[in-house]
Amino acid sequence: MEKAQATHNILQVHEATNYYDHAAKPELLAQFWGDHTPFVRFFARLRCDVVLELAAGHGRHVPQYRDKASRITLVDALEQNIVRCRERFDGDGKIDYYANNGVDLSALDDSVYDSVFSYDAMVHFELVDIWGYLQETRRVLQPGGLALFHHSNYSLYPTNIWTDNPQNRNFMSNAIFTHMADRAGLKVVDQIAMEWGRVKDLDGLTLLQRPPL
Repeated sequence: MEKAQATHNILQVHEATNYYDHAAKPELLAQFWGDHTPFVRFFARLRCDVVLELAAGHGRHVPQYRDKASRITLVDALEQNIVRCRERFDGDGKIDYYANNGVDLSALDDSVYDSVFSYDAMVHFELVDIWGYLQETRRVLQPGGLALFHHSNYSLYPTNIWTDNPQNRNFMSNAIFTHMADRAGLKVVDQIAMEWGRVKDLDGLTLLQRPPL
């Protein structure tokens, strides 16, 4: 399958289902924000003053850092998700919204954000799209800024489409992610493999830094 079609299929599936409403249920949010989860431990290392959230969906994670941040940019490749976020956070002047092309962050300025993160989305992304986002992350981060990405650690069957794999994970591994981050000019600060859906080490969680000047 060509990359463009694979990327389109990922967006189409999320657009055509009730995924975002389901994902916002308290018991599912607790997987990220419950006590002592690796997501909470890693997230606590972000400064979260000027924050970019990639693939924000309907904004389910925003309440976890909204009060701490002075500026937030919510990015999603689905225009309807950005519309939902605008409605949900209407009147909050510190939040900006950006419906991107699913490939880059070209509308955003260089060296702006101290924190970039994405939870429960990049696990589905095509590897080549992640490569693009890593390069863009390096560009939009301030020197010394941190990025935190939840991604797939499933590297079997490279030609499978994501929906054929356990928990709809796309092809990726912690080692490949580390390699791409390095080539994008980012340093891996910390990284773990995690169980997801009772599948051992299915996911990766990686904390990156743009090197200080």
